[in-house]
Amino acid sequence: MQSKAPISDIDAFIETSYRCATKSDVNLNELVVYSSGKVLAEDVAKVLCSDDIISKQYGTVTSYWGYKTSDTIEFLGKGIADIILAKENLINAFMAESTYNYQAVVGFPNYTAYLISSTEKPRVEKSYFLDKRIGLLDYPTSRSGHILPKQLFKKLDINLEKLKHCLCQLSF
Repeated sequence: MQSKAPISDIDAFIETSYRCATKSDVNLNELVVYSSGKVLAEDVAKVLCSDDIISKQYGTVTSYWGYKTSDTIEFLGKGIADIILAKENLINAFMAESTYNYQAVVGFPNYTAYLISSTEKPRVEKSYFLDKRIGLLDYPTSRSGHILPKQLFKKLDINLEKLKHCLCQLSF
């Protein structure tokens, strides 16, 4: 009978975190960060690891990421992260300010979405969209890829029932 290798010997096939050491070699505290996306999570961790003030309080920074709202909910609902990038409606739903003492540190009062065409400059009028193929993200909480375009189409009196959604993965 062949023995199985311990799980710790198996390389992870799905990465969900990035860890770096701060300038402190004596501090054992860990700063836990959560955001939606690998690139953002790694960039934030690198900035925090090189920060002098963070180094006074933490020895490591571990930055986790997820791509789905359910990933954010898991971190938010359990209060796992010290810093979390989450939508305001989720913060309010979990009463995270009173439950885990999360406090808003940055926000975006205005949010802009752009219509993009591969062949011409889009016009914001109903007649322009009538014979066009329009792609929306199949992600109902995406402001730029779902909510704002649908609001525009409603304002232009375009039948939303005829819109088709796509499962698109954006990479930056």
